[in-house]
Amino acid sequence: MRARTAFLSLAIAAGLAAGLGYVLLDHGFLRFNYPAPEQYPVRGIDISHHQGAIDWTLLERQGVQFVYMKASEGATMRDDQFLDNWAGSRKAGLAPGAYHYYSFCAPPLLQAQNFLDSAPPSPYPALPPAVDLEYAGNCQQRPSSDQFEKDVRTFLDAVEGAWNRRAVLYVTDDFYAFAQQRFPDNPVWVRSIYAHPSKAGFDHWRIWQYANRGRLDGVGTVVDLNVFRGSRADFRLFIEPQRPADPIMPPKDPHR
Repeated sequence: MRARTAFLSLAIAAGLAAGLGYVLLDHGFLRFNYPAPEQYPVRGIDISHHQGAIDWTLLERQGVQFVYMKASEGATMRDDQFLDNWAGSRKAGLAPGAYHYYSFCAPPLLQAQNFLDSAPPSPYPALPPAVDLEYAGNCQQRPSSDQFEKDVRTFLDAVEGAWNRRAVLYVTDDFYAFAQQRFPDNPVWVRSIYAHPSKAGFDHWRIWQYANRGRLDGVGTVVDLNVFRGSRADFRLFIEPQRPADPIMPPKDPHR
């Protein structure tokens, strides 16, 4: 009887601990990854209109140095908080960056134009343009790998031709190998919220999104947390406008 009571007590305690852990994770007070500042001195966040108004001064005081912000999605959607986020982050001294959520169901050139209309090339230091490649929240259409490579390359040719910079590819596990194998010259921004992205094959990345429910003063919601792979000097080079290693020609106008 005593053994059964002790077992039940342990089971209840374990259940309560698991429940508390879930609540802490869900509300951003606990996470799986804590990258060491000594190894990753350059910290950043990524945001969209979902974060609402942000106190950029408070973020800068907490060591945030860069911010990727959503500019557009698909062929028509534009983030209505993008311009305020760009201006606010830059005024606070953070390196701004724009990303596009890629839709499987919209023509790549129309998506590129939507992004460029939202986030034209920056004349001052900024993160390279980025494109978000993932299944979550996307349409049900699933192109073949070859067709998807062709479409993404069309999008990248247009964006990189305008910005004159290699674009960053944001990828989940589903697209990491695709990015590494088919776009080896593009920097990779990898999502890995449960562990360090050090397993076999995960060596081709420059930015690591290590948490998707972080907490920071100045942001009223949970927020994605990131680190840059490299030193502060490396980061300064990363945000400076540079010509890519290979010439990138502007895309051809299909209507001509």
